[in-house]
Amino acid sequence: MHAFLVIYSKSGQIGAEVLPVISDFGMNNMRELVKKERKGVVFITGERFAGNLHEDQDSISFVAGHLSFENIARSAASSPVSMWHDAISRKDPRCPAKLEGMFAAIHYSREKHVLVYANDKFGIAPVFVYEDRNYLMLCNEYQPLAKYTHSIDKAAMAEFMTLGVTLGSKTFFKQISNLEPASLVHVSSAETKQHIYWKPDLNPKKGADLKSSAKEMHALFTRVNREYQEAKLAGVCLLTAGADSRLIASAMTAEQLQKTTFYTSNLSFLDPSEDKDVAGASAITSKFQLKHRIEKISFHENSFDETYFETERAWRHEQVYGGWHGGEFLGGFCFQAAPIRQPLDYHAVDERYRSLFSRWFRFRQRTHPYASYKKELAKSEAHELLFMIRQMTRSFFTAIYGGTRGHWEQPFQLVNHGYSPFWDSRLLQLLLQVPVDELKHYRFYNEVFKYVDPEFAGIPSNSPMTALQDSVLPKMEAGVEPKHRIPNTHHKAYKTYLDEASGFRRGFYNKSLRKVLENEFDPITQKWLDLEAWYSCYVSRKEKR
Repeated sequence: MHAFLVIYSKSGQIGAEVLPVISDFGMNNMRELVKKERKGVVFITGERFAGNLHEDQDSISFVAGHLSFENIARSAASSPVSMWHDAISRKDPRCPAKLEGMFAAIHYSREKHVLVYANDKFGIAPVFVYEDRNYLMLCNEYQPLAKYTHSIDKAAMAEFMTLGVTLGSKTFFKQISNLEPASLVHVSSAETKQHIYWKPDLNPKKGADLKSSAKEMHALFTRVNREYQEAKLAGVCLLTAGADSRLIASAMTAEQLQKTTFYTSNLSFLDPSEDKDVAGASAITSKFQLKHRIEKISFHENSFDETYFETERAWRHEQVYGGWHGGEFLGGFCFQAAPIRQPLDYHAVDERYRSLFSRWFRFRQRTHPYASYKKELAKSEAHELLFMIRQMTRSFFTAIYGGTRGHWEQPFQLVNHGYSPFWDSRLLQLLLQVPVDELKHYRFYNEVFKYVDPEFAGIPSNSPMTALQDSVLPKMEAGVEPKHRIPNTHHKAYKTYLDEASGFRRGFYNKSLRKVLENEFDPITQKWLDLEAWYSCYVSRKEKR
């Protein structure tokens, strides 16, 4: 995604105290940055994203992600950021309610010293916010903002260990939050006003059967995918043997296919000839004579510890367009993969909470993890899919893990270089109107693939969809599934943190947790390791200063 950091001073003066935030965003001069400044505000982005900045004599605007103006009349020659700049400057009443896509959009007016910012309808694009009496800071990463706050959110830590995710807008710092979905915020020297500009339609379409819903979804996905391709968000398009990247390729125009460079990752310890993803992607690119690049990536050479939180923030040379969360949403895999599955029992949560955290820690918490879960569920109006979408995206990008639980879903990497059409607000809104039971076990996704060009669909795949008796995609028999061969990269860190007594001296944990931690591969142990690595990187270092 397009990286950004915005620092707004309510007093109109930006002091040297924010320099550590700027330095961290620039990764100590490792990132090439562009700055746009007015008295009391500074916009910073990567040099490669300079085209997403727009300024005139009075104001500055920035757009991250993909912003669609299909429902608002505009000049065909205008860029998305200039259209946002124009619409918000003239206070167009349709903006942002009629905007679609996956975006964070920011605008500053010098005349009144007012900052306005908004995110997409589902809050997919992360907008991390820090605010105190003097400063309001916005960033697509929470790490730079952490340089300005010392107050950790222990309730969020309890949620992560007990439920598997941080809920809602929480991060692990009390003063850093992830902007609520569909938010429009006005900030002035005197006040901050936040408005929720849109709510999803959660009612299934009347009279729509599975076939007609799938046909409509395929038509919408084709239109959205082609629009994203025309926007030239990324340098390469991810291609595997799975269903998601294949749907993307099949929905491109012939011209887009020929212009696109497809990219397939190959684990360093697997020969390309035995890697299912490489074999499947090569079959597609060979059949349609497409540009294809295979890139070796390392896993077993890496070691997971606190340094991971720095190295994985590095920007790729090229932005990547891929099918992230396609199978989770259209295939219903989120109902199996999301950490919190409904219904959730209070007694089960409470038992885990008591077994993990000390009595003193629990006594000092105002909110029980189960109460946080019920509050977040209420925000989703108890709609199972919407609750899952928010876990798989908002909680995902706020997550701290990198090396233990998320080998194939690394939030730091995606926040810095990933784009997916499956995050588009139009597609997600339509998906919410499909009965949940139709989505589960890839049934709906299989119906969508019945409208895919048979030449694409007929090539063998490693997608879980191939397990269906009536699967449109034939099963790939040869080769090795890369996801099943990921080695253990966290053993060294596990031993280090297990032997480190300071973690237990903090008074967070129940003494019985040590017994659980004897099993290196227990899910609780892996969450604990993620949390300890994060704490060592972002909290312990500050405590030692």
